[in-house]
Amino acid sequence: MELWKINAPKSEEWLDKDGWKKIYHGIQSLNAKPSDYYILLVCQWERCSLKVDMNCSVYSKPDCQLVCPMAEYPSWEEIIGMDIQIDDDVEIAAQELTTRLLWEITYYGGTKEISKENQKRIFKVKK
Repeated sequence: MELWKINAPKSEEWLDKDGWKKIYHGIQSLNAKPSDYYILLVCQWERCSLKVDMNCSVYSKPDCQLVCPMAEYPSWEEIIGMDIQIDDDVEIAAQELTTRLLWEITYYGGTKEISKENQKRIFKVKK
């Protein structure tokens, strides 16, 4: 909430905190799946992967190759089971890390189904 108060004080007034709590609890209820991938958190602007406001990306463990931004990874169950690597130049508290990961996973929608549909629409993927 502090980020909203600082960055968008007028928006903080209409922020649906209960809606975000439901989304957060929905993600918490998912069963984590093991993954051959990991999440890399980099600086917000420098060395960002693909999109300027996405600073968490998924990489393959065997060859450390970029797969996609975390927001576009299809399995939320795998995401919550992935290891998280934080770049050396990133200083982040656990609470902010949780907030950023919540932002990234819900970038296209508050549920995996809504996210998938929005990505299809945005990227014009055929059904």
